[in-house]
Amino acid sequence: MTDFFFERFNINKHLSGLGFSSRASPAALLAKFKQTWETIIQESGAEHNWNRQIGHTSIPSYLQSILDIFVKEQAAANNSTETGLCTELFFNDDILDHLITLSQNDVPVGYRSEVIRFTSNLIGLIHHRFLFSHCIHKPISRLINACFTSRDLKYHESMLELEVNLCTKIESSPELLPLFFNIPKESNSASTFGLLDHVMKYVHSDKANGDRARTACPILFALASEGDDLEAFILKHDYPLMLVVGLSGLYAQLPTVMPDADRMLDIESSLAARRVFNTDLQSFLDYVLFLQKILYTCSSKKISQRILYNVQTIFLSTVLAASINSCSDFDGTTLTTLFYIQQLVTLIDEPHLSEIFVKLLISSEDDDDIIRSSDDEMRLGIRDILISKLNSLSEEVVTSTLLLFYTLMRDHPTYSFKLLFEKLPREQPVVDRMALDHDVDIQQHLQLVARYFALLPRDSGKQASLDAYIYDAEAGFSSLRARAQSDRIDLEDLFQSKPDPVSSNANEAFVLTSPVRVVSNGSTIAPQSKESFREQATRVRTDPTLYKIMTKFENLFSHSMKINVAMTGVLQQLVMSPYPVLYASVVDGDATLSDPETIAPSFYHVITKLMGEIDERRESLPGFDIKLAACKAKMLESEKSGNDSEWSKHEERLNGQRLSDATGRYFGDLDLDQEFLKNVVVLEEFIKELLAVIVTRGGMEYDHISYL
Repeated sequence: MTDFFFERFNINKHLSGLGFSSRASPAALLAKFKQTWETIIQESGAEHNWNRQIGHTSIPSYLQSILDIFVKEQAAANNSTETGLCTELFFNDDILDHLITLSQNDVPVGYRSEVIRFTSNLIGLIHHRFLFSHCIHKPISRLINACFTSRDLKYHESMLELEVNLCTKIESSPELLPLFFNIPKESNSASTFGLLDHVMKYVHSDKANGDRARTACPILFALASEGDDLEAFILKHDYPLMLVVGLSGLYAQLPTVMPDADRMLDIESSLAARRVFNTDLQSFLDYVLFLQKILYTCSSKKISQRILYNVQTIFLSTVLAASINSCSDFDGTTLTTLFYIQQLVTLIDEPHLSEIFVKLLISSEDDDDIIRSSDDEMRLGIRDILISKLNSLSEEVVTSTLLLFYTLMRDHPTYSFKLLFEKLPREQPVVDRMALDHDVDIQQHLQLVARYFALLPRDSGKQASLDAYIYDAEAGFSSLRARAQSDRIDLEDLFQSKPDPVSSNANEAFVLTSPVRVVSNGSTIAPQSKESFREQATRVRTDPTLYKIMTKFENLFSHSMKINVAMTGVLQQLVMSPYPVLYASVVDGDATLSDPETIAPSFYHVITKLMGEIDERRESLPGFDIKLAACKAKMLESEKSGNDSEWSKHEERLNGQRLSDATGRYFGDLDLDQEFLKNVVVLEEFIKELLAVIVTRGGMEYDHISYL
């Protein structure tokens, strides 16, 4: 720590400039300290400095010299709490208070900002116990209050830096909080907390000021406890509402159409617009992370409840829902909105925020346990809108929708599966175990593996081996377990929440319900009867959403390769579902098939049908196998070279070289035979991926699986 302060304040340079070496005696330091302070007083009152900038005077260098002397004293002290002669004089003579008084008129110009920076450095330098001295914390409080009430914005940047340093001290020593949070003894007087008031004033700002405010804010919110005065102060001033209003404002600033979708702009203008767009988007996403940090660190359940309630009713159910309802597939607005939602789905990981967000997107009227907003029709329409996008005429919209569903199931499995597939049982998902929770004969499982193994292409060429897919499947299941385990342990206390008893609005009694608990490793579950499991599997296969997805899979060769790559990602998540009954339904469900028009077929049924289409095309297309091998080699080479990066796609769009624009409309000739061959490669790779998940989920030990 001493080395840090020597480096920061350049002690040797400044002390030598004062006329003594770094090994000066305490008496010499004290003499120089007195001389420096007297010089500051003289310079502050000198008439020739009144119209000058503070940088053109010697005051800043003398203020820095005082800090250097403090560093020297700390370096010579036996411990960090020992007080040197200069430090005692600084305290006893209320020098900090005098400095603030001298600078209150900001003469010379910039004097107040210089004193604020000096105070900020002083807070970072001294031991936290010195802040308990009235000659330190009272001047700091006076400085904060004066800055908060001032309309002059030139002090606020340095003031926010001071407040970040002060919050860091309070975070390490929470007993400092009452020094700056004034709680009056009289019941008819209101509490005051200038530090939090000033920080909240800038949480919506951009650039450095906003970053500083968003650094200090979570620290202060984390100090609020259940039923204490700080919690009441935050709720009384509606600071949770203010936080969410800022989130809504940043989202409203984002364009409804991404810059690369506007073909009216030239290349230079598009790139400039893209840079502005990236900056605004990053500001919005950073604010989401800031809000999540508050939810993670705040120990007050009432504050967390109020934040979540406002997020649901103001941002999600009003702002975001309105943008979803008003977008169109053919002007780029749908694609842009799906992109924003995709970013949020990827970013949000706080369990309760995740729950209300996922429920807004894909909940239905049958989900009775969902906390609904005042506009139920809008909420219910969002799910229908998103599912309808699977049949959009825009390739990009369909692809983005599939990617959204894939990310929902991958990153939010606890809520997404049971909401997306309404026929799933409302029991807890089995995340910790890969095998089914009903008796499965090993021979039956081996037959299932052999059944899908027979579908593998005989010549894999240079494509990914089955071993690589098995490795990916194992990593995916491990990630699923780790996410569930982390959610259960880290936020267990927060989940045990009650409604807000002081809320004047019944709707504001937003209850933090516990996320679904997973089964711990090693625990036992009563086996489910085969008859009961079969009934559930049959019911699941009548799910309308599952039927739409499997029907889309049946028409794989009617889609572009881009759509099929996204679709197979969704199918892979179905097989990795924490619901064993869903896994059994899509992998081995043909025995329950009674009405193909209403019941979703299994993967095996669909794949065999698609293999038949491949055989038909092989007979009608000359040189099919040779062209397929060339297509595989070309796709592999393209993947290695990375020619299809997102930035290259963006540049091609700007130059008008791509077959489709950002709305997914084609404006050129498409080689249908080549697209068919690409889809064959996608199907073959998905079969490998599917088999790898089946092998891994069955818990089989394997040494090596080779192609026949």
